[in-house]
Amino acid sequence: YAILDKKIEGQADVQMVKEDFNHILDHNPNHPDRGKMQDILRRMDQIEQQQMRLATTFPVEVLVQEGIQNVQWGQLKTALEKFSDALRRNPNLVEAYNYRGQVYTQLKQLDRAIEDFTTAIRLKSDNVEAYIARAQAYQNKGNAQAAAEDLNFVTLYAPPDHPVRQQLTTSH
Repeated sequence: YAILDKKIEGQADVQMVKEDFNHILDHNPNHPDRGKMQDILRRMDQIEQQQMRLATTFPVEVLVQEGIQNVQWGQLKTALEKFSDALRRNPNLVEAYNYRGQVYTQLKQLDRAIEDFTTAIRLKSDNVEAYIARAQAYQNKGNAQAAAEDLNFVTLYAPPDHPVRQQLTTSH
C-alpha cells in the first residue's frame, strides 16, 4: 500500500488512511503488511487521543501566535485554521478576528474579511486596526462610501500620533 511510505498530513488524510487500512484488513486478513498497518492504526489512535487532550488545555494565545507564524511563512490556509480554532475556543478574541480578517483579505474573500472586522469592532468599538482593515476591504470591493465611513471612525478613535490618522487629517 503506497501510503505506508508517505507522510500523512491533515485530518482528512488520517481518516482516509484509517478507512483504507481497516477495509484492507477486513477483506484480506493475510495481507503481507497487516502488522505494519495495525501498528500505524494504533499509533494514529494514540495521536488522536493526545490531540483531544491537548485541545482542551492548549491556550488560545498559542493558536493565535501559530497563526501569525503561518501568515509570515505564507501558509494562509493553515493560519485560517489556527485563528478559527482559537475563535471556537474563545469567540470574544478580538485579535483573532483581526488576524483572520487580514488573511481573508489576502485570499480575496472580502465578505468574510468584512464579517470578521465587523465582529472585532462590535467586540471592541474603538478597534482602530479593524476599522482600517475593513475600510481597505470595502475599498477593494468598490464600496468607497463604506470605506470613507470607516476611515472617519479612525479619525475619532485613533491616537493623535497614529500614522493613518495623521495621514487622514493632513489630506483633508
